[in-house]
Amino acid sequence: MGISFSNPWWLLALIPVLGFVIWTAIYMGGIRGKKAKVGLGLRIASLTIVVLALCGMGIDTLNDKTSLVFVADISNSTKNVKGQIDEFISTAISKRSDKFEVGIVSFGKDAMVEHPVSSDVIFSGLETTPNPNFTNIDDAIKKAVSIMPADGRKKMVLLTDGSQNVGDGIERANMLYKQGIRLDGVFLDNAIHKDAQISDIELPSHVYEGEDYTIRIRVDSSIVTTAILRIYMDRELIGKEDVTLQKGQNIFVFNKKADEGGIKAIEASLEVEDDDILQNNTLSSHINISGRPNIAVVEGMDGASREVSKVLQSGGIDFNLYTPNTLPSDMGELGKYHAMILCNVSADDLDESRLSMIKSYVEQLGRGLLVVGGDNSYALGGYQDTPLGDILPVDSSIEQKGEIPSLALALVIDKSSSMAAGEYGVSRLDLAKEAAIRSLGVLREQDKIGIVAFDSAPFWVVNMQKPEDIESIEDAIGIIKSGGGTNMYPALKMAVDALKEENAKLKHIIALTDGQSMPGDFEGIIDETQDLGITLSTVAVGQDADKAFLEKLSEGGNGRYYYTDEFSNLPKIFAKETFMAAQTYIQNDKFHPIISGDSPIMTGLNSGVPALYGYIATTIKPGASMVLSSPKEHPILAEWQYGMGRVVAWTSDFTGTWSGDWISWGDVSKFWMNTISSILPVKQGGTGDINVERTGDKGEIVFKTQDDMTGDVAHKAVVIYPEGSKKEIDLDAEKPGEFKGRFYIEDPGVYAIKIIGYKNGKVQNSLDTALSVSYSPEYDMRNAPSREFVERLVQSTGGRMLTSPDEVFVDDMKPVWSHIDISRYLLIIALLLFAADIGIRRLV
Repeated sequence: MGISFSNPWWLLALIPVLGFVIWTAIYMGGIRGKKAKVGLGLRIASLTIVVLALCGMGIDTLNDKTSLVFVADISNSTKNVKGQIDEFISTAISKRSDKFEVGIVSFGKDAMVEHPVSSDVIFSGLETTPNPNFTNIDDAIKKAVSIMPADGRKKMVLLTDGSQNVGDGIERANMLYKQGIRLDGVFLDNAIHKDAQISDIELPSHVYEGEDYTIRIRVDSSIVTTAILRIYMDRELIGKEDVTLQKGQNIFVFNKKADEGGIKAIEASLEVEDDDILQNNTLSSHINISGRPNIAVVEGMDGASREVSKVLQSGGIDFNLYTPNTLPSDMGELGKYHAMILCNVSADDLDESRLSMIKSYVEQLGRGLLVVGGDNSYALGGYQDTPLGDILPVDSSIEQKGEIPSLALALVIDKSSSMAAGEYGVSRLDLAKEAAIRSLGVLREQDKIGIVAFDSAPFWVVNMQKPEDIESIEDAIGIIKSGGGTNMYPALKMAVDALKEENAKLKHIIALTDGQSMPGDFEGIIDETQDLGITLSTVAVGQDADKAFLEKLSEGGNGRYYYTDEFSNLPKIFAKETFMAAQTYIQNDKFHPIISGDSPIMTGLNSGVPALYGYIATTIKPGASMVLSSPKEHPILAEWQYGMGRVVAWTSDFTGTWSGDWISWGDVSKFWMNTISSILPVKQGGTGDINVERTGDKGEIVFKTQDDMTGDVAHKAVVIYPEGSKKEIDLDAEKPGEFKGRFYIEDPGVYAIKIIGYKNGKVQNSLDTALSVSYSPEYDMRNAPSREFVERLVQSTGGRMLTSPDEVFVDDMKPVWSHIDISRYLLIIALLLFAADIGIRRLV
């Protein structure tokens, strides 16, 4: 035992402090008398103790307690031996002596604390889940050090196969030695004896359409065997060969011709009969083929893209046709298209991942987008407050101009027993109630809404009223319960009678049922609605609904008929129907579009444009250009730059409903080809060669160009990750004409990359490529388990290799000095002495 100070220089303060205390005592009256002498002694003792506390005074003792942390590798390369890891740690802990405290850290790419250092450890197996796609021993050791207490002996037991592919474990182990921490090692022998893998695909970064090029495939094998090697381009088989694999490296060459332009995904697949690891039998890469543009066309309804497809075919433009559900949600596959055309597509039919992907596709990849309208687009398609609405040059909400016609809306909803049916725990009635609430949100302050529910008999759920107390109306809708039969006539009669009393300019009924109604005077209802100017739309839900009857009812009521067997469509149908009933967004008047702005789209169209018979009303956004407008100053054709891409919005349709005169117009192909050309990516000069390779958990971009040898152009890379997130990277000049940058790789997938050159804030050039990560380096046989690497780690700290749990808690480390800081106790004593000094001086 001994005494030590963490800040001994504070001891020098004793001389001036004590000198000042004695001088003030003499100056204030001398040190005569017993009380004065005792008080002075207390002050001297108090201040001396304060100085000792500032010095960090402590007691040093020899400490033979040890903090031991198990550091367990549970990356993919060791998952087959996880049971051995659990058993080793569990058996070792059962043999722990009282001199040891134990903690547990697990790791893959990152490290996680399984159990903090404690003398009380209950362990039944590793339960934490670090990212298993990489092995980062460096980070694991760092995490283990962070949970060790400051005092006592420190020791780690590292259980790993030594297949490090991220970080520098050797450098971190050298730091352990300087900190007095010992590292023992347990080697996990997880060698795979039978494995063949595709290690590399060598492709030129860029070729031209019609050019011959070579695909070189590297296959590594630990055995002599036969295999089948297949090559795919965009998932289509373009080559197959029976091959014989020798031990070590094998090279296979395929000669191909670039048949069509675009960024093409090349995938190699290896089929081996006797193979212990299948994850590394597939590898992907990309090649950029310059040629004709390729366009993705998405149609929201059957036939919506018919006329657009004719224009593309006549213009010699390649395209693929998709529905909202089949549109690629992977940026690597979507990125091969130069532009996208949405034909009357509802945002509700595109899931969140696809909507976000389209935004990144335009903003970051610099691809083009053309949105063609119809009754499922813009406001009626739910574009507002979605990523699709963000990138459009028009706003789906509109500013009302002139008098706004008021609407009285009655919803007639079937609540019979059959409405309790549904899918995934959501009934038809639940969706009908949500649909009613969606309609409520569409109404304006001057409108009115009433809701009638019916089974065998009708009743008012919500009496006709303005949508002012939204909360109470929603509560009333929420308590509707299913039950009873189906009798629609009394409910329709109740709705008609209520609307008869309203003064609204527009009166509309939406009736929904999933069954066959009891008989009633429906002809009389139709006659009455026609006399009163009430329109009636119907919604048939499911196969059991009387579809023919409901369609006839809507025709007689001058409304619209909907049929759906996808119950989730109900809210969308009701919202759309409410928009249409309010006659706010759909404009059905004949007019000639007005040329409102100068645009390349109108090149060669000096004779004007034909008439349209309708469109979806929108508002032009600030910064966008309105090319064609309606007499009401609504945009018909608008365009703008969004991020790196061009976006054009056409608010009418192109199926003939509103655009019949345009389809027969002699210049229709010229107009649409001009429009499509305006959204295609334009390379603004410049060439270059891009090489992207994976190193551990990083992708390295090397961009070489002859266009900028002076350093006047700043280069950036935009990387779009497989899940759709993006990151901008500055490319640093390594030497004239060569630029480099790095990005982190998280998971397997396609990383789309765009290189952009800026000069004076303007884009000079842009080139595209991609990096395909097919499998984690944990499955790469070239990163084989390495006992030698583990031994190097252990030796650098003075540790030893362990073969049995019995060796873990051997007490073979020398005791270390532990410093117990007593500063806080000294301050308490000083405070008590100071109080005693005051008491002696003040008390008689």
